[in-house]
Amino acid sequence: MTPRAAGSSPAASARRLGTATLAALLLAAMPGSVGPAEARATPADARVTRLADEYRDGLLADRPDLASRLGDHRGDDRLEPVTQAALARGAARLRSLAARLDSIPRASLTPAAALEHDALAARIAAARHELEVARRWERDPAAYLDLAGDAIAALMRRSAGPTCARTRAMARRLARVPDVLRAARINLREPPRALIEAALPGYERLLRFYRGGLAGFGERCREPRTQADLAQADSTAVRAVEDFVDYLRVDLLPRATGARRGPGILPDSARGAPAQAP
Repeated sequence: MTPRAAGSSPAASARRLGTATLAALLLAAMPGSVGPAEARATPADARVTRLADEYRDGLLADRPDLASRLGDHRGDDRLEPVTQAALARGAARLRSLAARLDSIPRASLTPAAALEHDALAARIAAARHELEVARRWERDPAAYLDLAGDAIAALMRRSAGPTCARTRAMARRLARVPDVLRAARINLREPPRALIEAALPGYERLLRFYRGGLAGFGERCREPRTQADLAQADSTAVRAVEDFVDYLRVDLLPRATGARRGPGILPDSARGAPAQAP
């Protein structure tokens, strides 16, 4: 963080999803999006709605950066690394949600709730496929650009709220970037050469973004302490990204297997870093 072809399974649909489309799938069609109920709501309808709420709340608790992009700014100062413990908790939560959703007899639902049931089942299946099968965080260094780049840029694009409050939130979120990239080193397991080569330009753009856009944003807040905190977090993040780029080039790339990336080919997965400040 996409319609399913007729006759395909949720898992098959999930295999065709990239990070951006997966996030859209996870966050779209939340309760109330299926239109007015065509019959009186049943207790089973309420169970489906509660599960959909639980799914959404769990996702946004794990990904406060997604919540920021959706307009929920309570966690603007948070950024959660992709740790093995977090992945295990997410997988367990999804399995529990899937089991409880499966236990609801579809025949007991109104037509609108049945549609909501199916949409939620597809979202859970896609998320489980990402966690249990695709496991992109183990193969693709670019999987972390969304957290290290777009999560920061989202706060710059926010126009509402006091400037210094937004700057303080950005400094705290930026200070977590080293933890994001430290977790990436632990998670990555022999990524193929093509994915490493495709990810490197994204991290170079990320460095330009940190060095260029963030300083100008900090100048909008006149609090010296807040400016200093942002500058410190920015410097620390720059060093973390530089070290991660060296890790990709010096440690991973020489022993990577697979064909080199063809010229001019840049997968969607490598486009997560903002090219410049919004």
